[in-house]
Amino acid sequence: MANENPSVSQDWIKSKLQRLRDSSIDLWNVAPDVTNEFSSWSALKLILLAATVDMYTNIIPKHREHFYYIDALAGSGISAFPEDDEYFVGSPIIAATMAHDSFDRMYFIEKDGEKANALRERLNHVEDELSKDLNCDDYRILQENSNEVMGDILEEIRRESLYQGESVNTLSFIDNQGLDIHHSGLV
Repeated sequence: MANENPSVSQDWIKSKLQRLRDSSIDLWNVAPDVTNEFSSWSALKLILLAATVDMYTNIIPKHREHFYYIDALAGSGISAFPEDDEYFVGSPIIAATMAHDSFDRMYFIEKDGEKANALRERLNHVEDELSKDLNCDDYRILQENSNEVMGDILEEIRRESLYQGESVNTLSFIDNQGLDIHHSGLV
């Protein structure tokens, strides 16, 4: 069934885009030469991630003792959209600031050292300068190839849950523009 009022969905998208823009220039200034360049489709993926984190962190804590977040291609924390000269907070900032309940641990995997360092600086800036909670007591930025460490991360989470005897759940985000992730890395 088609939406009878297209302005409702357009207004919703515009409000979500504004939320992604909030603080983006301030965070861009932390490392202005280091961003992720994406197309307009990526903005929609970031909106969907924001909605997913919102719903996930409202529902999962009622059913699981522990929950984790993995961003397999974390990037620099800021996404640039050159065609519109716009900047949005990236997936790590979204997940770290929009969660209702704190993730037990967040893993941000970024192979590029410059982007990994910029992400670290931006997450510190969010906490220290913008006085926003990162909704996570423990986050790790891994300068690694996702294909090589995803299995290790999942095994670490599994071992901890078995040791603690508690149930866990993991939310993973992979914005795989360049088909960088191999299926075997997800198993």
